[in-house]
Amino acid sequence: KIRRSRWVKVTGMNEKGKLLDIEAEGILATVFQHEIDHLEGKVFIDRLPLWKRWKIWRQIRRILIKTDKIQDSDR
Repeated sequence: KIRRSRWVKVTGMNEKGKLLDIEAEGILATVFQHEIDHLEGKVFIDRLPLWKRWKIWRQIRRILIKTDKIQDSDR
């Protein structure tokens, strides 16, 4: 589970270039934070602790090796 603030204030522009300030709480605050992460080039796995990322990467490698998606030299 990713920890997020329960309340946020977001500043941005609408499609006509008008400045907006939006305050959100609960699920909407979570949605804003999630989408802002994407705008900053971050994805879910970037928010995980390093040990969890390594655990997931090992699982992915096992799957790729079983399906021959990784060459022998990459093992």
